[in-house]
Amino acid sequence: MLAARKDLKGLKGFCLVTLRDKRQLVEASPEFVSEFAGRTYTFCSSEAKAAFDAEPQAYVPAKAGCDVIAAADGKLGLEGSLDFAVWYKGRLYLFASEESRERFAEGPSRFATRE
Repeated sequence: MLAARKDLKGLKGFCLVTLRDKRQLVEASPEFVSEFAGRTYTFCSSEAKAAFDAEPQAYVPAKAGCDVIAAADGKLGLEGSLDFAVWYKGRLYLFASEESRERFAEGPSRFATRE
């Protein structure tokens, strides 16, 4: 499923709420859209959108989906991808490369964020 979207970054068109709550990749629909902190998120249903709108901080990936390892190296705003994602303490982290994900895994508490 992810391989078919290898050219896309970020959430690759999947519903963030279903990913977090059910750990399933479900196609989002442009019919259900919310904005939060300058980013646009799409969802698979009105229920998923409502869940996000009620508590967006619980759903948004760490650092708004940017690679926290790259940020630590001074490369701010480098968008991560589900291709290199990991859950840590209930939070989704997206990385721009396998190397970043591996470096995070070596000491996640050093890079974990509340943003």
